[in-house]
Amino acid sequence: MFVAIFWNSGNAYAMQVVERSIQTMAALVDRQYSFVIETKLGASVERSEGDLFVRGSGEIAIRAERQDVDLWVGKNSQESWVVPTHRLLPVITEEPGMLIEKILPEQDTSLPLLRVTSTLQRMKDAYELTYRETEGGLDEVTGVFRGGLGDETWPTSVVLKADEAGVVTSLVMHCPAFRGAGERSVVLQLLGSEPKPDGFYHHQAHHAGRRVIERR
Repeated sequence: MFVAIFWNSGNAYAMQVVERSIQTMAALVDRQYSFVIETKLGASVERSEGDLFVRGSGEIAIRAERQDVDLWVGKNSQESWVVPTHRLLPVITEEPGMLIEKILPEQDTSLPLLRVTSTLQRMKDAYELTYRETEGGLDEVTGVFRGGLGDETWPTSVVLKADEAGVVTSLVMHCPAFRGAGERSVVLQLLGSEPKPDGFYHHQAHHAGRRVIERR
């Protein structure tokens, strides 16, 4: 009986941690995360890394170092956008209601995972949650995907670490193989919360001079 009560109360507190983090991360505060994405390709592993900048749930900018081309990818209340760092490649923009993954290549399902508030909401809605406190005093919640929602790109498991204020300090996701890409792991680590200048979450802040703008 004691085990069952402890288990249920632990699950309830895990949900509270996730809900608190959703509220905290929705506040209009700039936060920077590093990320590493590792994708299994046969016997090898493809690694990409970069930085994720978020302001609340509506503004995001991602600097991604990729094998083919380095990118800035972002979203604000007016549009989604992709800025290849190579000046001869066009800047791509799209309506804000369209998801960033619609702009990216069809087989690329890694960058859209770098949405902190969306991941937290999915944990709340579609994952079995368990809680533990880390040695450093952080709250740790592990979520296991229940399945049945028909989205093959969702992580099979997510591990959230957050401080007592609800600020996400790290996210670790394990994702199934999809559309020719192998299994993936995605790791986010909080770097800081320094304010960003006005316009940082617009594409103009990430390229200089004249660029071809391709609106889709």
